[in-house]
Amino acid sequence: MELLRNDRDFAALARTGNQTSLANAIESIGFDAGHAVFDAIVQMADAPDDIRASFDELTGEMHASTRTALIEDSRVVRDAANSRLRSASGRGGPTTTVAYGAGGEQLAVDADHSGLAFWTQAFGSWGSFDNHGATGQLDRQQAGMMVGGDVALGQWRVGAMGGFGDAEMQVERQKATTSTQTLGLYAGTAWGKLGVRAALAQSWHDVDTRRSVIISGLTDYNRAEYSAETRQAFAEADYALVSGQKAQLQAFANVAHVRTDTDEVTENGNATALVIDEAQTAVTFTGLGLRGVQQVVLGGSASSLRASAAWRHASGDLAPLNRQAFSKGDAFTIAGGAIAEDSALIEAGMDVQFSDRTRFDLSYSGQLSGNAQDHGFNARLSISF
Repeated sequence: MELLRNDRDFAALARTGNQTSLANAIESIGFDAGHAVFDAIVQMADAPDDIRASFDELTGEMHASTRTALIEDSRVVRDAANSRLRSASGRGGPTTTVAYGAGGEQLAVDADHSGLAFWTQAFGSWGSFDNHGATGQLDRQQAGMMVGGDVALGQWRVGAMGGFGDAEMQVERQKATTSTQTLGLYAGTAWGKLGVRAALAQSWHDVDTRRSVIISGLTDYNRAEYSAETRQAFAEADYALVSGQKAQLQAFANVAHVRTDTDEVTENGNATALVIDEAQTAVTFTGLGLRGVQQVVLGGSASSLRASAAWRHASGDLAPLNRQAFSKGDAFTIAGGAIAEDSALIEAGMDVQFSDRTRFDLSYSGQLSGNAQDHGFNARLSISF
């Protein structure tokens, strides 16, 4: 029996940019190469939806989308430093801070304690990106902790922070897990109604990806381990519209530049395994918003309610790109899930001071846009000895 190839290109059945790029690369392998990916596609029944689904299985878009998730998740570092500095300048709700006495004993101190003070902040969030069929829906979740220490130097508060966290991302049968360590510096001050804060941080990520491919005539399993780095710089200024003892309201503007670099990736697998060039994605975020704090008494305990709403604009490499190839054929470019150009950020929280040494905090943060959503909660019981 002799098989003859018809004159229709693979790309004629593609609907998205990723499918088209992949289809042209498979076409370049050629009929005589004896490559399992080409052979599986060329012998598939004339069912356009099945062929397009097979293209999606083969793109390996998770590798590019992982950079999307790492850039989005970088905000927990900025939020931790910003929250601490706002509290230290009396422009937000209190944070957990401790200092150490001459005998080494741990002491509970006010957020604006002039000496060396330490703080902790746990975080956890989950979210998704849906590019309306251009790429698969990316679901993700993360959890971890930030810790820091700072001291007053004149009018400025200067400190260092570190943290760790784990995250998981999934696009259908593609999954990536990351383990992250972070180090950073931050500083802030206030002059009357004006407050200014800034931070620099770098994170190191260990990435582990697993990708199953199940299409007609071909089943494969690919795995890769590689490293990535995220660098970011952040600055914010706010102006107090209301600055009373029991109520505060501030207008704020901020900017952050985030860049994530990934190493070259070589998947362990068979015919569907990919070799992916090292890549980088850089995004700049700008934001405008309002935030307020209201002091209240709940059940006889001093408490505060916090809320904020902001608009965020993103520019730069909103859709991360990977240049990659099979063992044969031309290299091709695949786009990952895109970061929303414009989105709404909302936060709400409360804390209850049960005693000088015991406080309970509960907060929520959310990011909403046309193609993405992210939700985070933080519940913390703080006891100082």
